[in-house]
Amino acid sequence: MKRMKRMKRMKRMKRMKKIKKMKKMKRMKKMKKMKKMKRIKRMKRIKRKTYN
Repeated sequence: MKRMKRMKRMKRMKRMKKIKKMKKMKRMKKMKKMKKMKRIKRMKRIKRKTYN
């Protein structure tokens, strides 16, 4: 009985870790996208400055 409970808890822990990892990955991707967007915007702004 006790061992079963421990097994279940272990499985749940593993699943939680996996989910956390997934969320972290998604957040990282989002961050990268945001940075890319910011860089593009900055580039456009710099180009506009040089044209004027």
